[in-house]
Amino acid sequence: MTIDNDLVFKVVGREVCLDLIADIESELKVHPDLKVTDVIELLQVRAAEFAERDSLEERSIGNCRNCQRPMVDQGGVLYHLGPNARVSMRGCRSASFDWNEGSWDDSISRHWKAAK
Repeated sequence: MTIDNDLVFKVVGREVCLDLIADIESELKVHPDLKVTDVIELLQVRAAEFAERDSLEERSIGNCRNCQRPMVDQGGVLYHLGPNARVSMRGCRSASFDWNEGSWDDSISRHWKAAK
């Protein structure tokens, strides 16, 4: 069976595909005897994460007045949406953490919280 990569990229998005490929490759390095059923399970977990992300993006109530990051209201408590649109921290500086660089935005006060 062959897969048309261009079609897959168009349907789910290039970044999503690249993330999934990276996840599978890292799992195969740790567990070289991984079965197809295990890979399918990994893909199902990632699909659920993307569905949750999409749901959170739809529930966004606007940007934080302090740091301009998008926020969601969960039970009356405001949280920032972090990378990949996952619910992040309440604190603006905590939500600024960049996983690629391993650092926070030091220009943001440690006292700022998500606020309308």
